[in-house]
Amino acid sequence: MKIKYVHCSEPETEKIFDTVKAYKNRVTFGSETIRKQTQEDFDKQALKKMEEDKQCGIVLSYETVED
Repeated sequence: MKIKYVHCSEPETEKIFDTVKAYKNRVTFGSETIRKQTQEDFDKQALKKMEEDKQCGIVLSYETVED
């Protein structure tokens, strides 16, 4: 999944967070607990974090986009 978002530090720039790439990096270099997390769980966690950051004003907007 890819999440397009705007961070408060660069309000004129849209960025892309690729959860598949982030998940693979996390599993490769993470602890055993992290390795047991599924891609689906990681995606849900990423969306939850985006929503929390939006509520705090860190992320101005976000949306999921197709690959």
